[in-house]
Amino acid sequence: MARFAITKPFLLSSSTISLFPHNTKPFPSPSFSNSSVFGRKFHALCTGRFRSGSQAKPACGQVYPEISNVAELLRLNAPMLMKSAFNGLNDSKYKTRDTSIKDLGGFEGIELSILLCNDDFIRKLNKEWRDEDYSTDVLSMSQHVPELELPVLMLGDIVISVETAARQAEERGHSLLDEIRILMVHGLLHLLGFDHEISEQAEAEMEEEEESLLKSLGWKGKGLIQSAYDSETNANLHIEQSDGTFLNSKSQISFTNAKALKEALSRGVKVVIATGKTRPAMINVLKKADLT
Repeated sequence: MARFAITKPFLLSSSTISLFPHNTKPFPSPSFSNSSVFGRKFHALCTGRFRSGSQAKPACGQVYPEISNVAELLRLNAPMLMKSAFNGLNDSKYKTRDTSIKDLGGFEGIELSILLCNDDFIRKLNKEWRDEDYSTDVLSMSQHVPELELPVLMLGDIVISVETAARQAEERGHSLLDEIRILMVHGLLHLLGFDHEISEQAEAEMEEEEESLLKSLGWKGKGLIQSAYDSETNANLHIEQSDGTFLNSKSQISFTNAKALKEALSRGVKVVIATGKTRPAMINVLKKADLT
């Protein structure tokens, strides 16, 4: 895991941005995070939840030796992103954003923490805080408590799984850095009060802001919400063109079928599987695709 904090003075000039490494320490304990004063809001976009049962999951450091370089680039990218996002807050036309963060002139500084981790770590967080037992790509954890009126705006934490980001980057045809930037944009917007989960209008407004920020910064790729739509559409097209076979020639559930099943289950659809396999054999197949 790599963790660092980004701080910047309120003066939004690139020459005045100061960065410093965060002291290495464990993730905040549940007892602190669950307190009434420091209550946290968690958000996630549910993409990249599973992997093929035939793929072993190596240690993150062995697979992604470039992660240190990515982390160093994020130290520069995060203040740029915050500056661009903050510039549009005061005259934002969006109606669904929580505006508890609005008067930036009242803060002496701003702090954001970014945690890069693996699938196992983010899955544990997702289970503990959202009662969702699967790995995801990004989680946002707000530290802002308006009632405290602190001199520093404590935005909170953005937690990104490098393993999931790498898979999504490969699927979408861009680099790991591009994908992590996209996830960072999504996470920051949640911390600034956007929430695609509350309504269709909120989803459309957050999607628009994602695209606007990526374009203004010249970063590659589509916003995370649009990318999720594209993945779902491609999966649906694949299913419509298939012959309905559930398992492939190796008696495994394909990534596309597993993704479609996860999406159906997340929407409350009851799934019944008719198969010639025995029950124990089918359960074993489902376990490998994280569908038990």
